[in-house]
Amino acid sequence: MGVLRDLFPPLKDDLKVLGPEVFGAGWKYRLAAHCEVAVRTVHRWCDPKEKTRAPPVDLINWLRDQAETLQTLRLREELSKRLQMQITSGQLHPDVVAALLADLAEYFKTAKTPKDKSRSPKG
Repeated sequence: MGVLRDLFPPLKDDLKVLGPEVFGAGWKYRLAAHCEVAVRTVHRWCDPKEKTRAPPVDLINWLRDQAETLQTLRLREELSKRLQMQITSGQLHPDVVAALLADLAEYFKTAKTPKDKSRSPKG
């Protein structure tokens, strides 16, 4: 069990880096929804004082793959650049872009509400 516990800090560190890279602001809430766990579970996975819980290795591997794909595609940067050009040129209002992105997010989202759905997203 000691060897397993030695792996916890690196896994927790990986989660704290990869979570925001993949899910952005409110990543703990979004990750909880994706994993269908309570937000509190994600907080425990990150807590260095929590010695008995670490994020699943499969989850860390999946987050690495997602982060690598996002980096390769530069999706955030490209989308942001294109939309910013439209806003700067006056062709689109920022509120219209925000509404469009919100609609697209709902369309593509497959995650359910976290188990402790009363909690609101926090960074």
